[in-house]
Amino acid sequence: MFTLPHPSIHLCTHPHVLPCTCARRLPTELQNRIEYLQNLTTFHNSERQFNICIAYSSVAEMYHAFQCCCATPNATSVTQHLFTSSNYPQLIVRTSGERRLSDFLLMQAAHANSSILFIDKLWPAITYVIFDILPYICDHTSTHARTRTRTRTHTH
Repeated sequence: MFTLPHPSIHLCTHPHVLPCTCARRLPTELQNRIEYLQNLTTFHNSERQFNICIAYSSVAEMYHAFQCCCATPNATSVTQHLFTSSNYPQLIVRTSGERRLSDFLLMQAAHANSSILFIDKLWPAITYVIFDILPYICDHTSTHARTRTRTRTHTH
């Protein structure tokens, strides 16, 4: 059985949890849990977004985006209708031990500021998100902060 991480894990950094999913493919109980977690974090820091990709497909995501903006198809309108809502992820975590993206966040991964982390575990085996992923998030955050500092230093 798949369970969502405990909300306190996410609440400590105050992100807005946003599911990237074709929810109708999921059991009703899981849909309800995802909706609860999303509602619980709706008013959190909009600069920090935690996307959960379940029953996800880049092809379905792009098809959805194209359908929503077929009257005005351009890069901006398509990007605004992606499941990630125009926010390019800074860190993409790919579980399962595969070293490829397959059909996973293809448009988002092309963004220059997105890093990809491959983990040799299946998602259900990542029982302690803090121990499995947090070191990478901290490393990515400090690297990103140093880059921003250097950029600011060079622009003044």
